[in-house]
Amino acid sequence: MEAVRTKLQSIKGSSPYGESRVSREELKHRHFIEERNRAQQALFEDIVRYHREFGTGLVLEDLTSLHEMMQMEASHERACSQQGSVHELVECNLLTFLRGKAEERAWGKLEDYIARFRIPFPISPTMLDPAKPTRNEQVRDQQKRKNREDFLTMSAQDLAELVLGNIPAWVYSYPHKDSYLWQLTVLLGVTAGLAADFFMKYLAVWEEDTTEIINSVQQAFMERIDELHRRGESTMNLPDILSVSNELKKISQEQIPEQIWEHIRDKLGITE
Repeated sequence: MEAVRTKLQSIKGSSPYGESRVSREELKHRHFIEERNRAQQALFEDIVRYHREFGTGLVLEDLTSLHEMMQMEASHERACSQQGSVHELVECNLLTFLRGKAEERAWGKLEDYIARFRIPFPISPTMLDPAKPTRNEQVRDQQKRKNREDFLTMSAQDLAELVLGNIPAWVYSYPHKDSYLWQLTVLLGVTAGLAADFFMKYLAVWEEDTTEIINSVQQAFMERIDELHRRGESTMNLPDILSVSNELKKISQEQIPEQIWEHIRDKLGITE
């Protein structure tokens, strides 16, 4: 055993990096991760505070629960297939559709809050010119539109993480507290929490009324879908085949989800 230990020590000592360097690198990495985690926690605390000050009705426990549920929904969306029963096909397209509706509604709420509390939309100070206030407002509006577009095209997984103020791309560090990017991320985190909450409420109606909704969808669309299938099977003409494919895609991705959304909206009394 002593000979084996001696041999191992000899091999270890021949490392081109050396024990001390490996240790320093590990400690440095650990330090960055710890600092990053502390910053993320502080940012989440600001998100919780803004929920309270805005009066969204969402508290810390709600946000952690929404984060977990959104993670499950994100996994479901990734696993979704366009093959299978009518129910499965409808549900696959419906998830993305309803999440989009929830995100749009949440962004509208954010705009209401920043207007009510007179919060300037955060942008980089380098983009502002103190001598040109009119131009500054135009730049601010442009950046707000860009951030809205980015938010509405965010993946379900990124939305789930944003509920807690977690930005996976920021591996080692977060922006300085109270910088424009910090403030922007806090506002986006609030918006993500609202979107997740709306989304879960929409899905609750879908789950509760699935049978009724599917029956309604079948009555409204199955005859037309069957006719399109017959058209597709009876032709070898490429333009006709593409036309049938596009019509089926429009029905499954737009028209059926829109009909289901009308049911959900009426059930929840959403008028906005």
